[in-house]
Amino acid sequence: MYLKELTLRGFKSFASATALRFEPGITAVVGPNGSGKSNIVDALTWVMGEQGAKNLRGTSMEDVIFAGTSSRPPLGRAQVSLTIDNSDHTLDIDYTEVTISRTIFRNGGSEYAINGSQCRLLDIQELLSDTGLGQQMHVIVGQGRLDAILKADPSGHRAFIEEAAGILKHRKRKERALRKLANTESNLNRLDDLLREIHRQLGPLGRQARISRRADAIQVSVRDAQARIYAEDAQRSMARRETVRKELGDVRSQLSVAQRELAQVKVRIEQVEALSSESSPAIAKTNQYWHEFSQIRERLHALAQLAEERGRSLTGQIVSNFGEDPDMLLKRAKELETQAAAQTKAVADARIALDKATEERADDEKKLASIRQTLTELRKTAQERDAHIASLRELIAREESAVQLADSRAKDHTGQRETLAKQHDDAQHQLESLRSEAQSVADDDGAALDEARAALAERRDALNELTDRQRDVQSKIISLQAKADALSDTLDSRNASGSLERDEQVASLGRLTDFIHVADGWEEAVAHALDQYASAIVVPETGNMLHALERAREDKLGKAVVLTAMPADEPFAALADTDICLANLVTANPEASDKTQAAACVRTVQLLLADVAAAETADEAQRLVASGKAPRAVTKHGETFAHGVAAVGGSSISQSDLSLAARRDKALAQVKQLGVEANELAGQVSEAKSKRDEAARLVDQESAKRTEVRLKAQQAEKSLKSAEDRVASFARQLEQLDKKIADTQENRNEHQLKLDDLNRALESAQQSTDEHADFDELDERERTLERDLNLAREHEVAAKIAWTEASRKGESLTRQAGLLRDNAKEAVERRARIESLNERRRDQAAHLQGVADDAREVAAMVERTLQGVAAERDKLQEAASSHDDELKTLRAQRNEIEPKATDLTGREHALDVNRERLAAEAGQLMQKVSDELGLTLEELVREYGPDQPVPVLDDDGNPVPLEHTDGESDGNADDAAIDASATAADSVADPSRFQTVPYNRQEQQKRLDKARRDLAALGKINPLATEEFEALEERNKYLNDQRNDVVKSRDDLMQLIKDLDSTMVEVFKSAFDDTAEAFEKMFATLFPGGTGRLRLENPEDLLTTGVLVEASPAGKRVKQLSLLSGGERSLTALALLFAIFTARPSPFYVMDEVEAALDDVNLTRLIDAFNELRAHAQLIIITHQQRTMSIAVRRDDASRWRHRCSEPEAGQISRSRVYWRNARRTPCTACNVL
Repeated sequence: MYLKELTLRGFKSFASATALRFEPGITAVVGPNGSGKSNIVDALTWVMGEQGAKNLRGTSMEDVIFAGTSSRPPLGRAQVSLTIDNSDHTLDIDYTEVTISRTIFRNGGSEYAINGSQCRLLDIQELLSDTGLGQQMHVIVGQGRLDAILKADPSGHRAFIEEAAGILKHRKRKERALRKLANTESNLNRLDDLLREIHRQLGPLGRQARISRRADAIQVSVRDAQARIYAEDAQRSMARRETVRKELGDVRSQLSVAQRELAQVKVRIEQVEALSSESSPAIAKTNQYWHEFSQIRERLHALAQLAEERGRSLTGQIVSNFGEDPDMLLKRAKELETQAAAQTKAVADARIALDKATEERADDEKKLASIRQTLTELRKTAQERDAHIASLRELIAREESAVQLADSRAKDHTGQRETLAKQHDDAQHQLESLRSEAQSVADDDGAALDEARAALAERRDALNELTDRQRDVQSKIISLQAKADALSDTLDSRNASGSLERDEQVASLGRLTDFIHVADGWEEAVAHALDQYASAIVVPETGNMLHALERAREDKLGKAVVLTAMPADEPFAALADTDICLANLVTANPEASDKTQAAACVRTVQLLLADVAAAETADEAQRLVASGKAPRAVTKHGETFAHGVAAVGGSSISQSDLSLAARRDKALAQVKQLGVEANELAGQVSEAKSKRDEAARLVDQESAKRTEVRLKAQQAEKSLKSAEDRVASFARQLEQLDKKIADTQENRNEHQLKLDDLNRALESAQQSTDEHADFDELDERERTLERDLNLAREHEVAAKIAWTEASRKGESLTRQAGLLRDNAKEAVERRARIESLNERRRDQAAHLQGVADDAREVAAMVERTLQGVAAERDKLQEAASSHDDELKTLRAQRNEIEPKATDLTGREHALDVNRERLAAEAGQLMQKVSDELGLTLEELVREYGPDQPVPVLDDDGNPVPLEHTDGESDGNADDAAIDASATAADSVADPSRFQTVPYNRQEQQKRLDKARRDLAALGKINPLATEEFEALEERNKYLNDQRNDVVKSRDDLMQLIKDLDSTMVEVFKSAFDDTAEAFEKMFATLFPGGTGRLRLENPEDLLTTGVLVEASPAGKRVKQLSLLSGGERSLTALALLFAIFTARPSPFYVMDEVEAALDDVNLTRLIDAFNELRAHAQLIIITHQQRTMSIAVRRDDASRWRHRCSEPEAGQISRSRVYWRNARRTPCTACNVL
C-alpha cells in the first residue's frame, strides 16, 4: 500500500486543480519559502479526517478554502482527493485502488466520499485505523510537530504508541461497551422499580377487582328491573299510539271524500276558464303577426335605399390617374449603367497603382528585418559567452564544496566506526549474559487459572439457576395469593350469607367451610350430600338462627342457610358400616381459630351426613343403596343415589362452597409452603453470590499471576531478541560504514576530476578571442532602409485613397440605376392593382343595384300579406265572449265544500300532532332502552314485558334454579363467577328452569331502588379492575423475563470489557517493548555514545500508564528533555517517531522540514535513518536541504532522480511540477536545484 496521487482544488494556495503523483520510495518536495509545500502536508492531514483548524495552521476550517488574490476572486469550496494503491489489500476494502475525497463549503457544509460514494467521517477513520492512522496522525510530521511531541505529557506519548499499535479501535469498542453498560444498568434499575411498583399495586388492584365483580352482579338486578319497567312503559305507549292511529284513519277517509268533490269542481272551473281564454292568445298572436310584417316591410324599404347609396359611392371611387410612366424610369436607369461601366475601368487602374506601391513597401520591410536579425544574433552570441563563463564558475564552486563535504563525511564515518566497534563488543557480552538469564525464566501451563475460571463459571451458573428459581417462586406466591383472594371474595358474595354475617343480632361465627376440612377429592361429594347446607353460616344458638331466617325473608335477601353447633354429648344414629360412611371424611379445620367450635361443627355435619355412604364409582353407590346398607350414597363426582329409585348427577352451573373453600385453603397452603421455600432460596442466593465473588477474586489473582509470569517470560525473550538484534545491527552498521567510507572516497575522487575539467574549460573560455562585427555600418544601413520604408508607405497610402474613391463612385452609380429599375417595376405593378380595384368596384355597384330592386319586390309581397292578417284579427275579436254563467255556478259550489274540508284538515293535524308526540316519546324511550340496555322496543317487550315472569336472582346476579342439583365442575376460580348477563339471558329463554314471580311494577321499582342503593354503598368502582389485574399479572411476568435478559446482557458486556482491557494491555505491552527497544537503537544511531530509553510511568497499571522519554546525549548527564538544545530536541523527537515507525510500521510517512534545525553531521545520520525506512514504507519529504533531495531516487536507480518543485510561475498560484533529470544534474529552471 502506498499513496499514489493527491488532487487539490481550491485548497489554500492551490486555486486551480493540481494533481501530484507519488510512487513507492522517497519523494522530495522542494521549493522556496511561501510556495505552498506545507499546504501539501495540510491537504494530506485534512483529507484523512483532521477536525482541528489549529492543526492546519488556521483559526477556522474556512481558512483552508482559497481566499483569493489581487487577480483572482476567492473560491466557494475546497476539495482534496487522495488516491491510495491497495494492491496488497492493506485496507479492508475490495478495491485495488481507493480514492478518499473531502469537500468543504464556505457555508460550513462538508462532504466525504470513498471511491465517489458518499460516506461519513467515521467510515474513513475506521478504514484507515488498521494502518496505524488515527486522531494523532503520527505518520505526518508537520512544522512544529517535533517540539509538540516533546512537550506532550506521558499520556500523549502513550497515545502515539497506541495509535501505531492499532489500540484505538479497541478503545473505541470499550467506550461503546461502557455506554451500553451504563444504559443496561439504568434499564435494570428501571425494571426493579417497575417490579416493586407492580408488587405494590397487585394487592389494592385485587380488592378493586373483587368489588368490580360484586358491582357487576348488582348491575344485573338493576338491568333486569329497569328493563321490565321500560317494557311496561313501551307497551302502554304502543297501545296509545294504536288508538290515535285508528282515529286518524277515520278522519283521513272523510277528508279524502271532501277533497275529491272539491277537486272535481275546481277541475271544471279550470276547463271553462281555459275555453274562455283560448280566444285571447289567438287574437294576441294575430296582432303579433301584423306588427312583425309591418317591421319587415319597413326594413325592406330601408335596405333598398342603402343599396342604392352604396352603389353611387363605389361608382365615385373609381381611379383614373395611374402615376409615373415606367418607360421613362427605365430609360434613366440605362444612362446611369453606362456611366458606372466607365467608372469601373478607372477603379482597375487605381488598383494596379496600389498593388505596385504595396510591393515596394514589402521589399523595404524585408531588407530592414534582415539587417535587424543580423544585429540581434551578434548581440545574443556575446551574452551566451558571458553566461557560459559564469555557469562554469558556479559549477567549479559547487564541486569544490562537494570535495570538502566528502572529506568531512570520511572523517565522520571513521569516528563512527570506532564507536560502533566498541558498542558491538559491549553488546556481544550483554547478549551472552541475557542468554543465561532467559534459561532461568519458566512459565506454567495455566492450569490453575483454567481451574479458577471453570469454578467461577460453575458458580455463576448455580447463582443464575437459584435466581431464576427465586423469581419463579415469588411469581407463584403472588399468583396463588391473588387466586386465594378471588376465591374468598366469591365465597363472601354468595347467597344471603354476606348480608347476614354483618347483622349483629345474627351473631355469625363464620361459614361452615371455615370450620371443617374434607378429605382431598371428596369436596364435591360432601357438598352434594349437604346440598344447601354446604354454604351455611354458623350461629351460636337457635334464636340467632330464627332471626336470620326472618331477616332474609323480610329484606328479600334470597335463600338463607344457617346452622348451629351440635353439643358433644348429644348422640345421633349413624350407618352400621362406618367404613363407608361419608361423615368419616369430614374433620375439623386445623387452621380454625376456635378448635372447640370447629369440632362442634364437625359433629353437626356428621349428623347431616349420618345416612350417606361414600362410593368411588356410580356402580358402587347404586349397589350400596340397593343392598340397603345406606339410604343415600354419593360418589366423588357428586352423583347422588337415594333409596335405590332416584339419582342426581351431571354438571352444575357453579362450583360448591366446599370446593371453592378447599381450593382457597390449598392455595393458601401452597403460598405458605412457597414462602418457606422463598426464604430458603434467599439464603442460598446470598451464599451463591458470596461463592461467586470468591471465585471471581481467585480468578483475578490467578490471572494476575499468570500475566506477571508471562510478562516476565516475554520480557526476557524480547530482551534476548533485542540484544541479538543489537549485535546484528552493530555488525550491519559496521559493514555499512565500511562501505560508506569507500563510497565517500570514490565520490571525492569523482568530484575532484570534475573540478579539474571545469577549471580547464574556464581557462579555455577566457583565452578565446571575441569575434567582432562592424556594428556602425549595419546601423547606418538600418537607418537608410527605415527612411525608404516610410516613403514607400506614404505612396501606398495615397494609391489606396485614390482606389477607394473610384470604387465608391462606381458603386453609387450602380446603386442609382438599380433603384430606378425597381421604381419602374413598382409603377407597372401599381397600375395593374388600380385597374383591378376599379373593376371590382364596378361589379359591386351593379350587385347593389340588383339588391335594391329585389328588396322593393319583396316589400310589395309583405304588404299584401299584412292586409290578410288584419282581416283575420277582426274575425277573432268577434268571438271573444262566452261561459260566464257556468263559471259563476261552479264557484258557488266550491265555496260550499271548502269550509268542510278545512275542518277535517284541522282535526287531521291535531291527531297527527298527537301521534308525533307519542312517537317522540316512544323514540325517547327507545333511545334510552338502546343506550342503557342495548335492545330494541320489540325485543324489550318480547323478553321483559309484563306478561313475562320475573326470575329470582341470588347475590351473584344468577337466577335461582328450581332444584339445587349441582354437579362437579372442573375449572379455576374464574369459573365460580359465571357471567351474570349471560345467565339472565338463559333465564329469559327458558324460565321454566328457574324460580320466578309475577310482574309487579311497585315490587320491581323497590327492587331497582334497592339495587341502586347497594351499588352506591360499594363506593367508587373501577369497572376495569379485573382486566387491569390480569394485565398487571401478565406484565409482572413479562418484566421478570425482561430483567433476566438485561442481567444476561450486563454480564456479557462486563465480560467484553474485561476481554478488551486484556487485549489492550497485551497489545500495548508488546508495542511498548518493541518501541522502547527500537528507541534505544535509534537514539544510539542519532546520538553516538548517548543513551535514551522509554519507561512506563506506572508499570503496575498497564491500561492507563503514561510513557516517559529519557534522553542523555554523549558527554551529558541530563535526562530532562527541556534541558536539551534545539537540535538535540529535534533529534530526540525524530528518534521517538522512528522507533514507533520501526516497531509498528505504516505504509507511508510524511516529513515537513524535520531536518531544519540539524547540522551537517546530524543530517547525515537522519538521512541514514530515511534510507532504512524506505525499505518498507513510502516517504514524502518536504525539504530545503540539497543532501536530503539527493536521496529521492526512483527505484534505487541513480541514473534518474526526481523532485517536486512548488515554485509559482508568473500569474499562477503554486502550480506544482515534477522534474526528471539525468546524471549530469542539470539545474531545475524553477528552483535551481540540481
